[in-house]
Amino acid sequence: MISVLQKVGRLTEIRMRTPVVLDEVTVMQRDVASLGAKTATKLVVCADLSRASVFPEPLADRLGRFFRSEHQRLDRVAFVVGEGATFFMQIERLLRDSAPSSKDLAREAAAQRTSVAGDPPPPKRVNGASDPTLGKRPITRRVFRSATEAMAWLEDALSTDERARLKQFLADPSS
Repeated sequence: MISVLQKVGRLTEIRMRTPVVLDEVTVMQRDVASLGAKTATKLVVCADLSRASVFPEPLADRLGRFFRSEHQRLDRVAFVVGEGATFFMQIERLLRDSAPSSKDLAREAAAQRTSVAGDPPPPKRVNGASDPTLGKRPITRRVFRSATEAMAWLEDALSTDERARLKQFLADPSS
């Protein structure tokens, strides 16, 4: 079971409970994309997976592709998975594999900026690495074992009302 809600501001709440099927992921993708298209700013997503378990590989791959394709619409994404080590590692891998490539980020940056005389040249390879800024990029997606950790990480990206709603969402699985 998957639910997607946006009750306050740009905070997007996703709750997944096992079993999850591909058709539900398709609906979730459509719902999140629709919310992102309606919002002038990027979404902040909190996904409560504490009542889910390890996803079958086709489902995990589909989720990874979705988060990669939607990276431009998402400011921060926090996954709360609970204590299961295997599930935690699967979601970490999903996030790592769905991170935008340096080519994606360069294309996004080029689309957002206009060239001005005197702009610095594009970065060159450093020690053979094609992306010298890789280690300097802000982390925008993380997986957490506890709701408290996720709230602390998301709070500076949220308004006061959004923080209050996030606290309610994570405290009450039926909200």
